[in-house]
Amino acid sequence: MKTLPVALAATLMLTLAACGTTQDGSPAPATTLTSVSRSIESPTVTTSAPPTTSSATGSGTSTATTGSTGRSTTGGTAGTDPVAAELVGRLLAGAAATSSLTGTISVDGGGLSGDEPLATFGQLTDGAEVTALQMEVTVPGAEGPTSLPILLVEDRFFIGGVIAEQYDGTWVEITADTTDPTLSELYTSLADSINSASVTQYVTFLTLARDTTDEGPDQVDGVDARRYALTLDLTALDEVDIDDSVRASLEAVVAQGITEVPCLYWIDGEGRLLRAEQTLAVGSENITTVAAFTDFDAPLEIAVPDASLIVVAP
Repeated sequence: MKTLPVALAATLMLTLAACGTTQDGSPAPATTLTSVSRSIESPTVTTSAPPTTSSATGSGTSTATTGSTGRSTTGGTAGTDPVAAELVGRLLAGAAATSSLTGTISVDGGGLSGDEPLATFGQLTDGAEVTALQMEVTVPGAEGPTSLPILLVEDRFFIGGVIAEQYDGTWVEITADTTDPTLSELYTSLADSINSASVTQYVTFLTLARDTTDEGPDQVDGVDARRYALTLDLTALDEVDIDDSVRASLEAVVAQGITEVPCLYWIDGEGRLLRAEQTLAVGSENITTVAAFTDFDAPLEIAVPDASLIVVAP
């Protein structure tokens, strides 16, 4: 039976979850930043005060300041802070109005450099539902990096590159019936990522936000935006209603002794997320994952490969 090299499989699954590695090479806690979401739904949120409005074009400014709003750090009250609550609606509206986008995922720290993306991707959406994804993952190796293409389209998962070559195909299709243990685990990771990424995930994170602060006008690659700083309060994880796959990833972070995750969001005037950063303190090192989104509504074609190029994994 053909098997996926362990190092390659580990790196791929880490990339799909946008994980880093520690300096000794062991996996770092997942930051849960992934790049595809099948559906975008508003999580259950509550507010302790009316939302403070702001404008992504600079016409309004939040009055929130660190420590003045957000989740109680002593009472453990679950719920979104006022500024984060306002962002939930804006992000959902921006996602629902977007038909396509491209983006990158990078990790800085743990032996990885944020100068080059770990993955690039494009996705098609219908309303708030992602209908197709194409991703190119860069897998580091002793003999140099390997490029690994991934497709999720028409509810089918395909992987190319060296994995497909093992099966004498240009693309290998993995399914729920795939018996290779590593590919089966990879299939599960891909399936789980459907519910836990893109805007869905960032909206979900806002249910754990405290001390969300509007830091004012900024730009991302020349595009006007507003920057928001917030902290994910992982001590409140059991008190909020979130997707199971996101919860599992965050619980893995908590298991490493991490109780809070600083984040930055950049949101444009149409409620579209341009950039998101999360930083984990892993031992004595900070590992920062960055997801950047661009080319909103630009023409993009993602299709199932020709049948002659596909081999189905046993």
